[in-house]
Amino acid sequence: MKRIVKVKKIIMLVLVFMLVSNMNVRAENLDLSNIKLLDESSELSKEYAAKNNRLLYEEDSFVETSIHYVNNEVVEVKERNITESEYDNSIIETRTKCDFANADDCWETASKRVTIAAWKVGSSSCPSYRIQIDNVWKKIPNVKSFDVIALRYNDKFSAHGAIAHQTYKIDGVEHDITYSPDGTNTKRFSNGIGVSMNIVDAVTSDLHLSLLVEGTASSGVIGFGGTYQHATSNVTLTQSQNYTISTSGLGGILAFNSSVIGKYDGMQGVGGLFHSTGCIVR
Repeated sequence: MKRIVKVKKIIMLVLVFMLVSNMNVRAENLDLSNIKLLDESSELSKEYAAKNNRLLYEEDSFVETSIHYVNNEVVEVKERNITESEYDNSIIETRTKCDFANADDCWETASKRVTIAAWKVGSSSCPSYRIQIDNVWKKIPNVKSFDVIALRYNDKFSAHGAIAHQTYKIDGVEHDITYSPDGTNTKRFSNGIGVSMNIVDAVTSDLHLSLLVEGTASSGVIGFGGTYQHATSNVTLTQSQNYTISTSGLGGILAFNSSVIGKYDGMQGVGGLFHSTGCIVR
């Protein structure tokens, strides 16, 4: 979640000149009746200081706070200074936790929210596991090109199925684009999968992109991660697929070629762990 606040800084200098004829005057004999305490946040303070030429400068500071939740608990807080234009153009939706109730991890900005979750399905003796990453746009992006959504998992997980969706509305009418694991927009690796999605130009609201993978896992701890990288300038499908899956990549997933990496926003990744018992032989 990101929170943006405006901080007012007022620095005043009050000069007091005192003529003391007797250098041995005692403190209790000083007349303090004309000394005024100024509340820096009050208009009166600024007016008083300005009239007395004591206001050195007044500055507005804009701070963006990004909050990282894991299992709905705050684990990281980042702050950065932003411009007044960024502050004025921000659309902030205040949230205290991930909206997706079963999310294992969540990153939220002023524009979009990314969540990831994993769960068990199938028989108790030899279950399958599903890992899903979702990106929900809170406001429609200006640049609509090939964004990339991807998942990474360790060698204990073996994927055998995947599906991805881009759902959206145009003037209130719902639409859905489905991406298959063997389609031209999909890249598959032994340790992950990525899908390039060309954001529909005509979208007006409710833009939601998701990727789900199902597979089996051997006994042990299964680590997984996901990322959604938004193209900040126009890219081709070929450019958007110029990557490998690596922990050193954007969001800890997408290792783009150096000629492409600067075209994506570099949003933080999400991830988690689950414990697999593998298949139980009876």
